[in-house]
Amino acid sequence: LEIKKLNAVLKNYGLCIVGMQNAGITWKGEELHLRFFILKYIYEFIYEQDALQEQLCKNMNKMLEKYSLESITEESFFRCIVIAVDRIKSGNSLKKLDEKFYMLKQSDVWNITNEIAKKLEPLLGICFTEEEKLFMTIPLAGMRTPTDLESISKMQFKQNVEEIIDEIIEKIGYELNLYLKKENLQKDFFYHISFLVNRLHFGYMLKNPISEEIRKKYPLAYKMAKIAGRVIEKRYHVTVPQDELGYIAAYFGVYILEYSISQQKPYKIALVCSTGRGTARLIASQLKKL
Repeated sequence: LEIKKLNAVLKNYGLCIVGMQNAGITWKGEELHLRFFILKYIYEFIYEQDALQEQLCKNMNKMLEKYSLESITEESFFRCIVIAVDRIKSGNSLKKLDEKFYMLKQSDVWNITNEIAKKLEPLLGICFTEEEKLFMTIPLAGMRTPTDLESISKMQFKQNVEEIIDEIIEKIGYELNLYLKKENLQKDFFYHISFLVNRLHFGYMLKNPISEEIRKKYPLAYKMAKIAGRVIEKRYHVTVPQDELGYIAAYFGVYILEYSISQQKPYKIALVCSTGRGTARLIASQLKKL
């Protein structure tokens, strides 16, 4: 029964457990898909007290400072490196990947990975193949909205983001009779959509711990996000999961709240939020109503 339940989850990653309990079991599927599964579901279980993670943490903290990565992106990048090193040392290196992953070499995020890999190789006594570096680069290509938009503006692929936004606005107007002004959408939103498409393109999934809360508290924003999700799905032939819809809804929630709130308020508040710029802006907009 437990294997059956696990296989139901693994199926989403093209993986499965074969064999029988008490008689020997193993997993079947592609190495890359297994790594994605580990990232989302069992990373903490495997590496929480692992000496490799502690060693890499000591070495990488200073290395990553200059890149101004958003905290969750930095953590995801770090975790991919831990998994890559562990799998290489256990004889499970990545082989040839789908051609789409080699597009990552055209982005500036590829330079970050190369710089970090070059510094880590002599420290760890291993050599990162091109495929391993591509795997490590995926969370950078699919990062959430970066903390420093100016310095990181080149770190995205040349998708037709303006066209996507235009179509989303058009569909929202048609289905909900709401007419958004593109110029009033935060610049962050454009970056978010671009990186979202990258995530879906490479099969990289983000967790959103407050997605369900956003859906319940901001039903209109969530409806708008579902429309945006359908536009993205149709254009890129991907599936936008609920976690991602929650992030999109946060941006629309900001738009709705800020549109109706006066710009002049007597208090200044500094807000620190670990769940990303979109949700931080949403909380900030709520505070403005007080």
